[in-house]
Amino acid sequence: MTADNASTAGKLLLAISLICLLQQPDSVNAFTTSSATAQVGRHIKSPIGSSSLPSASASARQSFVTPSAVGHRSLITVHKASVAGNSDWAWESDDAGIGSSAKSAAADQSRNNAYNAQSIRIPQQSPPSETAVHQRSADGTATTKSLVPSSIFNLIKAVIGCGVLALPSGLAAVSDSPMALIPAVTLVSALGVLSGYTFGLYGRLVHQTQAKTLGEIWERQKSKSTAWVVSLSSLLFCFGASLSYTIMLGDVAESFTQLAGVSGGIFASRSLWVSILAVTTLRPLCNLSSLAALAPMSLVGVFAILFTSAFVGFRCPAINPASPYSLAAGGGALLSSLTSSQMPLFNTFTKGILHPASLILGGMAATAFLGHFSAPDFYHTLKEDNEKKQHAAAAVAAGSDESSAASTVDDTKSKSIADFLKVTTGGFSAIIGINAVLLTLGFLTFGGNSMGILLNNYSSLDPFATFCRLIMAVNVIGGFPFVFRGCRSEVMSLLKKSDVKTERKVTNVMMSLLVGCSMLMKNAGLVIGFNGAVMGSAIVYIFPALLFLSQTGKLSQLTRSQKMERWLCRFLVAFGGVAVVAGGAVSIINGLFPHLLA
Repeated sequence: MTADNASTAGKLLLAISLICLLQQPDSVNAFTTSSATAQVGRHIKSPIGSSSLPSASASARQSFVTPSAVGHRSLITVHKASVAGNSDWAWESDDAGIGSSAKSAAADQSRNNAYNAQSIRIPQQSPPSETAVHQRSADGTATTKSLVPSSIFNLIKAVIGCGVLALPSGLAAVSDSPMALIPAVTLVSALGVLSGYTFGLYGRLVHQTQAKTLGEIWERQKSKSTAWVVSLSSLLFCFGASLSYTIMLGDVAESFTQLAGVSGGIFASRSLWVSILAVTTLRPLCNLSSLAALAPMSLVGVFAILFTSAFVGFRCPAINPASPYSLAAGGGALLSSLTSSQMPLFNTFTKGILHPASLILGGMAATAFLGHFSAPDFYHTLKEDNEKKQHAAAAVAAGSDESSAASTVDDTKSKSIADFLKVTTGGFSAIIGINAVLLTLGFLTFGGNSMGILLNNYSSLDPFATFCRLIMAVNVIGGFPFVFRGCRSEVMSLLKKSDVKTERKVTNVMMSLLVGCSMLMKNAGLVIGFNGAVMGSAIVYIFPALLFLSQTGKLSQLTRSQKMERWLCRFLVAFGGVAVVAGGAVSIINGLFPHLLA
């Protein structure tokens, strides 16, 4: 979409939104506007006929969220003026530094004396991920479409990534017996429940502090002097996630060169294709001024997850005895095309779930359930949507006073955290189910030889596997800029820089490091396991627990549930500490010196 088209679309959205807000039954006969509505620094008056809304003795200021063609927050004040029985509306931008119009009502002192104004304060912002659809219910009250279902959908997409494809290899480090799936699925599901709890805990902390990032929560609950710990952890985790994405793209490129029959020469080089993708695709996407253009890739990502899940199930011999990967009599049709490291392997060793190697699976699970960076964004998206609903309802109910406005704010905050917890419960329930299913089906197909990225086990001659690699590559490319920008933002924060020139330099340096590391490290499972064990455990278990303990430690009196929750958080701190130290060490040993864990 071109800049002109985006600007025009934004103007139309603003005009439509304001029409929805201003048109009320029995009070609106006509409404006219122009494309200049979306321009800042304009005063536009549109007669709307006689209004039945009573004027207020004092200005009532309320917050509306409205899409804007401009990419920053600005404020528009809408005045409802009653002069000699006639009503009209004046729109006025509050952007700093913008001059007033020659037709401003304030310039006419005589008219201003008879001016009874009701003001609606509208923060403008870039269009949210979902636009609430205003409707009219049977009794005439304003209603809006809930964002809870779509937010659950978005949470699933945000969390499910490469990590889920690494889970079978985490179990393969412990055992190749199908019976090991029972404790493994139990462990992964339990960790998923804990991850869902801490995601919800972050939301509750955001609700209390109204912070925008995890670092801000730490600053407000702990101290500014130690907030760099959270920033550094976020940086390292996002860098590790970006690296695993880059390695996976290298795997996909390598499989396609093999499929094309390229077995030697420069065009068979994995490093070449990773470099080409980084320069021609990843770097330009990461330098986009807005990631809204990547929204269609979200649909591709969801389709990739669903199709890959169905494919893994269809190729699993336990589900489909005729699978070409079956070890039954005669063997599957594609087994002969697999290398020894890709071949299914079962019932040759078992280390036990209490073996240190089980920490690898725990670390991978931390990555597979990690979406906690987005908790503040989800909360504030729901909060802004609820504000729109509440203020639309307040606009219908004429003559609301300041006390009702204050009550509206409290109701909005209460509903926002309730909606957030619904999203958390629904989203993580589905995520736990998807992870458990893919862990089970993938392991039952390849057992002890399950690779760091499960799709690497499948034959390059399998057309469905090739298609899965392709759509998962598109999914990774679409998700890469979000993870990369999170990493880059933390670097910029630590450097205390915000200019575009420095940002581009940081992008170039980080992209070069990622390409270089992906050339040296080809095992995405190692990266996912170590990154999840160390940084993932800190972000998922330790930080939210410490923040809750700090917050409740300031209370003079605790309820019984708060006391029990504090004990749970103490356990999470200890559990996370063990996972960071022991899990990180075991992940490195298993990846580089696996014989030491035999």
